[in-house]
Amino acid sequence: MLFRGQYENDQNCPQCGLARYKLVGKSLVPQKNLRHFPIIPRLKRMYSTPGQASLMTWHVNNRSGDGMVRHAADSKQWHFIDEKWPDFASEPRNIRLGLATDGINPFAEKHSTWSTWPITLLNYNLPPWLTTKKHFLMLSLIIPGEETMTGDNMDMYLQPLLEELQLLWHEGVWVHDAANYNGTSHFKLKAILMWCIHDFPAFGIMAGCVTKGYHACPICGPQTSSHRSNALSKHVYCNQHRRWLPLDHPF
Repeated sequence: MLFRGQYENDQNCPQCGLARYKLVGKSLVPQKNLRHFPIIPRLKRMYSTPGQASLMTWHVNNRSGDGMVRHAADSKQWHFIDEKWPDFASEPRNIRLGLATDGINPFAEKHSTWSTWPITLLNYNLPPWLTTKKHFLMLSLIIPGEETMTGDNMDMYLQPLLEELQLLWHEGVWVHDAANYNGTSHFKLKAILMWCIHDFPAFGIMAGCVTKGYHACPICGPQTSSHRSNALSKHVYCNQHRRWLPLDHPF
């Protein structure tokens, strides 16, 4: 659990009774620290200068006209959001976000079990050559090691970010637009998490689905064709790569 909100002043976990602090020498230090960097102030600041505020609406007049995907605005997901939530799409300054994460070993020790998870957000309103630049990537959370990350742990650590995303989606925040898009200098900014970027094991943690064992395929589920190979000491998935191919496919 996180000692925040109604648990801010508690000294022990109400579930297991573990102490919030541990004694190191003569000092009490937290068992673990979650670093949270709020994203709402940074999103507001993107509209504080005319040059950067104008980049936030770059996607409006620079979409592909030949059916090719050159920017996230040309993707099926972007168009799906426009069709399902037209009120959100009617304000071009509303932000589409992507979430990227993966476990890393910050100490470069190949045999270490330490796993730190940075949670990074990408702003897809920007031109494609700026979306992944370090000046525009937003580090939201640093989830500390040392134990292996699970779906239950990830849900707990993501609480501060999820609360911000829910506020940005349901209510929005008032923002001053220095570029005066469409002649309005103040508007209610909303944001949506459009997709997540991670590898397959992290997909199981983020989505809370099975990605290993006998039912490792998240699409096939219980119908996954697999068996345990004693010779290889691992699970083998039989003909899964052919399941969705047409019968006349060369594979």
